[in-house]
This record gives sequence, C-alpha cells and structure tokens, in this order.
Amino acid sequence: MQLRDFESLPASSKLWVVALSLPLTETQAKSLEQSLENLLSHWAHKGQHYAPAYSILFNQVILIAEESMAHEASGCAIDGLMRKFGMIVTSLSLKVVNPTESILWTNDHKDLRVSSKSDIPHLIAKKELKATSLIADFGLETLEQLATQGLFRICSTTWLGRKYFQDAVSTVN
Repeated sequence: MQLRDFESLPASSKLWVVALSLPLTETQAKSLEQSLENLLSHWAHKGQHYAPAYSILFNQVILIAEESMAHEASGCAIDGLMRKFGMIVTSLSLKVVNPTESILWTNDHKDLRVSSKSDIPHLIAKKELKATSLIADFGLETLEQLATQGLFRICSTTWLGRKYFQDAVSTVN
C-alpha cells in the first residue's frame, strides 16, 4: 500500500503528535523514515487497511494522520500501531516525550527544548521560560486543528499561562 501525503487527507483526519526527547541524527532520521514507511504502509487490523500519512518536523516531532480513524476509531488498531512505533523508537535508541511529564518548547523557533514539568517554576524564575515562549500542543486531534492552530502555542494561552503567567493571560484576553 502506498502512503498518502498530508495534502491528500481531509482536514478531519485523526492526528497523532509524538515528540522525541532529542533531535534525530541523520542516520536515525533515515532509519526512522524507512521504519515508519514500512509500518504505516502495512497498517491493518482485522482486515481493515489504513491509509495514513506522516511527517517528521524539526527532526524531533513525528505527525501521523489517518482519515478513517476520525470517524471509525479502533482502539485496538491504534494501540497496535503505537506499540509497534514504540518498538521502532526503542530499536533506534530514541526516547519519546511523555506529555504528562514534560513539555516541548522554544523561545526562538530554532532550538527545541524538552523540560520536565517539575522544572517549570525554575525555568520561569531564571527567565528562560516566558509567557511568550512557544509550547508544543500535544492535544491536537485533527489535521484541521494543526492547520488552523499550528503545532506551537504561545505559553500564556495554554495551561501554563493559567497556572504561571496570570498577568500575561489577562493582557492577552
């Protein structure tokens, strides 16, 4: 089965956002692309073949989208895909960012950083993480949300803004 590109998928397509703790080396990027192409081009569950697309952004963020999952999601098919994806990541000695424990952010769009949520107060105190910093939104669920909202949001407009940047939140609203 041929992989589709994102442009060929409808905006309503289901989206998964996965970040890696470090940028890929050139060798890792090539290996990951080959493994993803093989995995996704053969993605099937109970006779249902899926037609996903993927993209690797900033050598650190993997986006996977699939049209039918938005309307007829199969938890077993998704679990199987993510389990196999995890095996690929492990085989390449990569580590996935757990969005319940860490954030992916940048101040300048060039240098992505992964920080533990427990480090946030320290980063703010050192004025490294600011209300204007950009934070990756792991909660995007569709290609439409990615297209309209973008992968990154200004920190003050996220849960971080509500928790740590109240002054900045009130000036944005």
